[in-house]
Amino acid sequence: MDWLCPGYSEVLAKQLDLYHGNVTALNTIRDIVSIVQTGDLHVAVYDLSHELLYVANARGDSEQGPVYAYDRTFLQLNLTEVFSELPPSL
Repeated sequence: MDWLCPGYSEVLAKQLDLYHGNVTALNTIRDIVSIVQTGDLHVAVYDLSHELLYVANARGDSEQGPVYAYDRTFLQLNLTEVFSELPPSL
């Protein structure tokens, strides 16, 4: 998405103003990304204070449920655990 899309950027500005000073991963997923409807294919929300990543992907051809990533269930990944995973031994 580029920034020359008033339909998106105006809605994004409104939501960011609404949560100014209190943007969290939860309200980003629930009240910013889903309202702006950005992230058709993929959405990633990082909570660096808690070292968490929330990610959603668009529906695959053989899957059920909402089509767009912003409407789908987000998975929570603990980045401390992810980055402490040892590589497989050969």
